[in-house]
Amino acid sequence: MLVDALHFARSDSSLADIGAMPRHRLHYAQICDAPAEIPATTEGLIHTARCERLLPGEGGIDLAALFRTLPDDLPISVEIPTTIAHPGWAQPSGRARPSLRPKRHSRAAEPEGYFALRHVCLGL
Repeated sequence: MLVDALHFARSDSSLADIGAMPRHRLHYAQICDAPAEIPATTEGLIHTARCERLLPGEGGIDLAALFRTLPDDLPISVEIPTTIAHPGWAQPSGRARPSLRPKRHSRAAEPEGYFALRHVCLGL
């Protein structure tokens, strides 16, 4: 199983549900952010998932709480499909660098740190 931050935030699942998952069933997590407002329609949800994901810390998903709940050794994939123009994103490294910077919702902004130490597979 993988845990996708966007789909988790838009679901009825809880942090307790994630915390209760046996470690051997969790294979990786996908991190992204999204606007805080949850679309009211299926079409809106699909559009956000496919076209409006944001860099971690730029939206309204409580990524810190989610990633504190996940195992520390769980690999993370950065998944940010977007049609929003970002300066410098023409090259993969231009997409990767901002994805790895600490943001307000990520654990990297906390004293314990985590983001740079985890396995990151760039799913851009």
